[in-house]
Amino acid sequence: MAQIDISARVIGDKEFSAALARLSSHDIPKAIKAGVRYAVRGGKTALAKQVSAITPIPSSRIKQGLFVEIDSDGQTARIYAESTPVSALRFKPRQTRTGLQLTLYKGEKTLIRSGFMQVNRAQGARGKLPFQPTTEHVYSYDRTRKTPRKGMQFVFGLSIASIYTGGKHSARLQAAVEQRVAEQLEKGIIRELGRMGRGF
Repeated sequence: MAQIDISARVIGDKEFSAALARLSSHDIPKAIKAGVRYAVRGGKTALAKQVSAITPIPSSRIKQGLFVEIDSDGQTARIYAESTPVSALRFKPRQTRTGLQLTLYKGEKTLIRSGFMQVNRAQGARGKLPFQPTTEHVYSYDRTRKTPRKGMQFVFGLSIASIYTGGKHSARLQAAVEQRVAEQLEKGIIRELGRMGRGF
């Protein structure tokens, strides 16, 4: 897992600031905790939506690779993302004459030379899976050949963590997610203030 650091602070208008000022020292932490919970949920959803918008990976799959941790004080939270690459099957693999073609980012094609799609009966998989040759392994019964055939390795695409933290669109992704987290933090605090005002 890779930790994704997202910072946010409340930049409210005068009315919002006055509402915070009227709270007791006991109520302020409760409102902030509610805001943090609301913000981190919104951050996870926003992250999945933003990554899905630029890659073929569906947001439902991205959410599976995101995990939230809230500190015991309730005022700090973190989002963790999978650092293990996602299967190339999620990146629309297509075999061509020169290799395996993937769509890592929408509108762009990446070619893995000598890659291919093949039925993997050993694992009982349905349909074809993406593979590429590797020099790390040769078939045992090919050792007597002068030019032994290469083994195969499964092809993976990008990891969710790498797309967000170091990918070509990472700066824009991070800005969009942090803006959404800041909005949700303030909204969550306001919701809690309203709940307190109603007495439940």
